[in-house]
Amino acid sequence: MSESPRTASIDLPILGMDCQDEANEIEAAVGKLAGVREIRATVSGARATVRYDPELLTLEAIRGAIAGTGCRVADAVIEPATGAQRDASAPRPGGVSRDPGQIIGWGALGMVAAVVVAAAVGEWLGIFDQVLERLPWWVPALAIAAGGWHHAGLPRTAPARVGGGGAEPS
Repeated sequence: MSESPRTASIDLPILGMDCQDEANEIEAAVGKLAGVREIRATVSGARATVRYDPELLTLEAIRGAIAGTGCRVADAVIEPATGAQRDASAPRPGGVSRDPGQIIGWGALGMVAAVVVAAAVGEWLGIFDQVLERLPWWVPALAIAAGGWHHAGLPRTAPARVGGGGAEPS
């Protein structure tokens, strides 16, 4: 029996694979199928990559072997340009993720970064000192009461030295 020169590779999103033991079970089950050249299941990526001979093995047989382990292949779409499959909810190659959690998280991180940069530039330019001189007394007091602004126009002092060796001045 001669080996087919044709080998296909498919990346399958796996649902229900929560530990390395399940990944090992998927690799063993799919690896037993005729026509499988290589199988690699990763828990961190929740994916299984299979290299196989499409003349000897179908995608449905691979799905069936995975289902036999208690996991299942997520609904996937076929990329028309390459024929490769990908999870319908996964980011498109070269595209932007549309996951609301990631959008909100990156948006919040961007706002925090903008505030930090604005505060650093404002402090560097001395804008905060100028603003404090013009504000009524109750505005910085309100900010201190709210738990924020630790500078609040107070004079800056040098930090005290601890364990500085030598005798105390008399």
